Amino acid sequence: MRFSVLLRPGSNRDTVGGQYAGALVVSVRVPAIDGAANAAALEILSKSFRVTKASLRLILGRSSPRKVFELLGGEEHHREILSALLATPPPIARVRQALGANSPELDTVLARRAAP
Repeated sequence: MRFSVLLRPGSNRDTVGGQYAGALVVSVRVPAIDGAANAAALEILSKSFRVTKASLRLILGRSSPRKVFELLGGEEHHREILSALLATPPPIARVRQALGANSPELDTVLARRAAP
């Protein structure tokens, strides 16, 4: 089974979930230097799908944030996991849900993050 990934290196934490333009969003802490982000993505994806790293292959996008991975074996089970991961809201959306869409507290936090 092949699936698209949008890799976000240099994030605050390692996460898998949500989608952007049909691609699964994967955030990793390590920067995109010498393939370190790709290795971290492979690690976190293997844990998310509960497979060995040897069962996952990076097919396209070694130097791009948009990637295509191939997952070997257990296709139906993995499709269910992928669907669940794609349906998971990204972290900021989970915060918005918890605080309410029009939360002044959230707006304050986001304004602080945007400030230099």
